Amino acid sequence: MQVSLYADPDYRLWVMLERARVALLKARGNELAKYGVSPAEAFALFIIHDTGEDANPAEISRRICREHNTVMALLSRMEKKGLITKTRSPEKKNGWCVNLTEDGKVACRGAMRLESIHAAMSSIPESDKHALESALKTVYEQAVRQQIDLPIFEWNEVNLGDPNVRQFCNQVRTEG
Repeated sequence: MQVSLYADPDYRLWVMLERARVALLKARGNELAKYGVSPAEAFALFIIHDTGEDANPAEISRRICREHNTVMALLSRMEKKGLITKTRSPEKKNGWCVNLTEDGKVACRGAMRLESIHAAMSSIPESDKHALESALKTVYEQAVRQQIDLPIFEWNEVNLGDPNVRQFCNQVRTEG
């Protein structure tokens, strides 16, 4: 008799997480298409916006949990689309500085609407959101400890000192 992997509750949960991730990325991708960016590009735009003048590929790589080469390819595509500029860092021999162009700022503002994310998450009661966030943080940190080469993410890395971020967070709270 063959035993199904679906009999394992941890595997079933992993499959559900993967399916949710794929569905959320598709919904987010559809939403972002009107701004001409992908979910990965929007995430990078947010980080560059949040980081400001100090944005560089290493910091972006760390915060989106992707390999340096993957981030450099993403940034090259974004530069070709006119969303960012990459210039050599005056401080670091092989370093780069990354900044948003005007088109990048427009795309970033549009991507900040988060309608697909709010629509999906609105189906979860607030108390369950906190429990889900805590559980996902624990799973992430345990996976990192096992063997993968990712940083323990600082969960509250949003620069709340930035008036644009503060205004956006307040707007999200009042709408959501």
